[in-house]
Amino acid sequence: DVYKRQHQPFRAALDGLMGLEATMRWGVVPCLVAALMAAAGRADVAPASDEELERRATLVVEGRIGGMRIGRESSEFEPGAGNSDWGIYLTLGVEKVVRGITPDGPLEVRCFRVRQRRTLVECQTPSGHHPVPPVGTRVRAYLNGEPGAWRVVLPNGILALDGSLGDAPEVLALTQGGFTLGLPLEAWAAVSVASLAGWAGVALVRRRRRKSAEGGDVGSRLANPGG
Repeated sequence: DVYKRQHQPFRAALDGLMGLEATMRWGVVPCLVAALMAAAGRADVAPASDEELERRATLVVEGRIGGMRIGRESSEFEPGAGNSDWGIYLTLGVEKVVRGITPDGPLEVRCFRVRQRRTLVECQTPSGHHPVPPVGTRVRAYLNGEPGAWRVVLPNGILALDGSLGDAPEVLALTQGGFTLGLPLEAWAAVSVASLAGWAGVALVRRRRRKSAEGGDVGSRLANPGG
């Protein structure tokens, strides 16, 4: 009993350390992951003025979106494995050429949206074109590239003539901006380090508890030699 009273503060300290370890695993780690995810904001290009869009375009046309097709593609800006975009291809029926050479017929022009990225660093590139109007909308399109490979100027190079800013339903339905492994690689690294530290703390606490228990048994035998 004397031995137990003498070591009660030590046991209380161990219990406190166990509680701290649990708090670290279940409190600090989620907060750390949340902070990393919050840092994953996309480095989007600010919307450009009409003058800036026209300056950057080699062809400017007005017409109606007659069709849309969407497919998964390797990322345009982050070509590493695991990074992908949604390629969004619009068919434009040209009604007016504002700048450039008059095309022979309808144009197919490419927009994109980010699909997945591996890391937070790889999120620091444009997330795509905003907005992408629905089929049937009359638009002014600012394009660069060449016949057969026209690309819409980032980030807002296809504008509805009626001023609407909504995305097409097909675009809204896309899964956008996720991470290839569910979390960015930086978050997985942080979780791994925190978990290793937590398990090391648990092992240390359990080892000290065993030593404390063994010492208590010895103390009890010494205090009660005839027991």
